[in-house]
Amino acid sequence: MKYLRIFEEITGTTFSWVNDSKEKEPDYQQPNVFEEPEYDDEDWNEEELPKEEKYVSNEKGVCPACGGDDLNYEGHPEIQDDAVYYQWVCNKCNFVGLEYYTMVFDEQYTSEGDVIRVGDPINKESYDD
Repeated sequence: MKYLRIFEEITGTTFSWVNDSKEKEPDYQQPNVFEEPEYDDEDWNEEELPKEEKYVSNEKGVCPACGGDDLNYEGHPEIQDDAVYYQWVCNKCNFVGLEYYTMVFDEQYTSEGDVIRVGDPINKESYDD
């Protein structure tokens, strides 16, 4: 009987004994653990619910998690299609992210560093021998 009481306390299950015959048979009644508990309006307190964390920024050089501007850029920039990105770690909250920059064509230069303009004569020194 001692173990039955401990089991009932732990599980919330109750047993009752039917004495219609000389043998004792348990009448097993288990509460529905999948049933949603009912709440009164007084029980509902939205301030006690966990707050959903949201990003606070999407600017270059600013951590989107905490808004801090002390980012540690790690390694070399990586190229992916028409973008360059840097990995960084926020020194304030340790959030890790990537900062992407889209590459846009600007203009071409000769190997000597001169801007190529349409209509200018071609410099023969720019050819590879």
